[in-house]
Amino acid sequence: MRKRTELSSFVIVLIFMTFTKGTAIAQSYGGPSDFHGPVKLAIPLPVNYPPVRTDMPLDVLKGYIYFDSMMHINVHQWQIDSMVNTMYDSDTLRTILKYAYEMIDYDPVAFFQYLYDSPRTGVYRKRAPRGVLLSILDRIAKVIPDSGQLFASLTHVDAILQVAVFDTSSVPDWTVSGSSERCNGVMSWVHDVIKGQNLIGCVDTGQLRTKHSKASPQSGVPSCIAFQYWDHWLSNIQIPIGVTAERRNPWFTPGNEYIVFLSFTALGADSANDYATLGPGLATSSVMGAYPIQSGIVYDPNDDFGFGTGLTVDAFKAKLRQKIASITSYHP
Repeated sequence: MRKRTELSSFVIVLIFMTFTKGTAIAQSYGGPSDFHGPVKLAIPLPVNYPPVRTDMPLDVLKGYIYFDSMMHINVHQWQIDSMVNTMYDSDTLRTILKYAYEMIDYDPVAFFQYLYDSPRTGVYRKRAPRGVLLSILDRIAKVIPDSGQLFASLTHVDAILQVAVFDTSSVPDWTVSGSSERCNGVMSWVHDVIKGQNLIGCVDTGQLRTKHSKASPQSGVPSCIAFQYWDHWLSNIQIPIGVTAERRNPWFTPGNEYIVFLSFTALGADSANDYATLGPGLATSSVMGAYPIQSGIVYDPNDDFGFGTGLTVDAFKAKLRQKIASITSYHP
């Protein structure tokens, strides 16, 4: 039976989980005006901060309250790092995992606003709510037996969807001068939402699809979602025997379905909006966090989740939801 000796540090750790959510997935851009990829999302600066609403579930509200309350406690970064590095599988760590997953799941847009839109005055000048989530999740991956690495990966992503691709596009990678690299946009219908209950739906604006797609405070579950990926990401996709190919054909093609794991990448802000793009990826994935559905079977050739290979879509999603439930149903 786990001891509850770490519970006194529960609130302290919760606030600092949020610190590296964006930096873990972000590429380097000079600002939103420098980004010209296929998917550019405008996220309004929140009216209130933290960006909570009365319709949020109690556990989500409690997570924001605990997180933000710690902005008023004077602790140094080295103290946070030291505390994280001494944590082991416990009620505290499991509860942190539960709250983090539920906050992101209920509204990843609001969580993005929380990470990137804190005031630049008062207590927030030195303790903005972003910096060490990756460290916390890395600790979870190391100390929770059997499923820790998968728990951390599932919590880190902003959305898990079953989608059907109906259109793709491609533009030069404007972030690298003279590069032959291309950035690929994907337009897809949402067939099922496993994680990410409030997302930004896609808007077809021509060549740069969803370039100015704007989030509402409560976007809801869209019927269509747009995301993007770079050509060089395909070199990380492993063929069944575990060999990494240097180049592959486009991974997303119209007319096909996928289980995708998606995360926001921050692009910067102006006076009215924060900007982000959305792309596939999962730390424990060998196929770029995008699993094709082929003849009703989820293509997971390297058994990334330990569920076994050759599973039907329903069987795969049932096992995935069971794994997620072991995170969200935890009670000390």
